[in-house]
Amino acid sequence: MLLFLAAAASALALAFGWRTKLASFLSWILILSLHNRNPFVLQGGDDLLRIMLFYGMFLPWGKRWSADAGNRAATRQLSGPETYTGAAGAGYILLIFSVYFFSALMKTGSDWTTDYSALYYAVSLDQIALPLGKLLYPHYELLRVLTFITWWAELLLPILLLLPTKSYLPRLVFIVGMALLHLGISASLYVGLFFVIGWVTLLGLLPPFVLNRIEKWANLGSLRMRNRFPDFRLPKWAAGTKNDGYRKNPILEGLLWSTVLYCLFWNLNNTPGSLVGMPQRMQWIGQLLRIDQYWGMFAPQVFKDDGWYIFEGRTADGKLINIRENGVPVS
Repeated sequence: MLLFLAAAASALALAFGWRTKLASFLSWILILSLHNRNPFVLQGGDDLLRIMLFYGMFLPWGKRWSADAGNRAATRQLSGPETYTGAAGAGYILLIFSVYFFSALMKTGSDWTTDYSALYYAVSLDQIALPLGKLLYPHYELLRVLTFITWWAELLLPILLLLPTKSYLPRLVFIVGMALLHLGISASLYVGLFFVIGWVTLLGLLPPFVLNRIEKWANLGSLRMRNRFPDFRLPKWAAGTKNDGYRKNPILEGLLWSTVLYCLFWNLNNTPGSLVGMPQRMQWIGQLLRIDQYWGMFAPQVFKDDGWYIFEGRTADGKLINIRENGVPVS
């Protein structure tokens, strides 16, 4: 219980940007503790959260819109430029790239690549189908089109993150596309918290001009609120400040670049038909740091076996009932 409370406290501190570096480390180590004790209930969203926190420990995500930024502004300790380049940033981008790109490469079944029936079978699964999914289930041809769009979006949109361009348009297209993909999947299928974690990681890709626009809107909203309520003020940590750059430790940068390449080879190792991969003798590193990952959601094909759990009970007169369904007879 104490570990859960500590994890919640660390997550809140990280969300508000208070002692961000320490909160990031504590959140990461406590997530590791939780995941190592519950390996059989984990899914792709858990891998994404865990590795995001790993790279987050080395990212300057407390430099803006945080309690730490407010404290630095109050003491005139300026907090850095609007953009950041480094190994941790590359690892973060490669992580998000890998979630979708390698997931598409692992979807080699005919229901994804030939007859495009994957989503039809997915929404037919009573265990995970939500009301919207059940509404779509009778529309086979529409689901074929959605399957086609989903697979190609996962394969092609992540490439936009790697384009060597100064324009933020490709990144925005990727963010919007993946956000809509998560919205559609989460509205149709029960995928746990994966879609929430996916949305949160996409926030880390928002370009500076978008966040500056949000800050401008927040300031305008604050001004309107002050006109109606003179005592209203935004918290001082709502925005950061600027200076000439970030300091990087070259040794740490080298180690982080090693983890970026390591994760790339790990994913290649999971890809069917790949000619390169992760040697077995090197996998202990990923398992130690828990940067091991697997993005084979509904891969290589959607499973076709379905069913539901029955909690059997027997009444005093000998009838066999399903306790989970308020005593419905078991047939």
